Amino acid sequence: MIDLETVTRKIISIVKSATNIKVKAGWITQEDTFPIITVYALGQRPEKILAASVAIYRFTYQIDIWHNSMLECDKVAKDIIDKFIDSYKYESWFSLNFIISDLQEEGVFRKVIRVEFGAIG
Repeated sequence: MIDLETVTRKIISIVKSATNIKVKAGWITQEDTFPIITVYALGQRPEKILAASVAIYRFTYQIDIWHNSMLECDKVAKDIIDKFIDSYKYESWFSLNFIISDLQEEGVFRKVIRVEFGAIG
């Protein structure tokens, strides 16, 4: 079995290594200042049981880039995606997918990266 907390720590580590912006698990609070990146685990589910102790899991994470500039959101998103592409081949991950959307919140730009991948564990 693959532990969600361990994978989440790895995801946060990858995001931190891609940028100098503060990264935190969870959601923003009123005390947070921009720019900031939030990482939220949307789920982990077994897709297929391969043996008594081995399964294929599907992980989904949401990475939100909160910034004062949409151009900076784009740059940070590219850096994060490039780091994921470079890093995931060293993990037991496969089938890496990204879904990207832009949102404008009140007073701040937000780019959402939904990251999905499989892992064997």
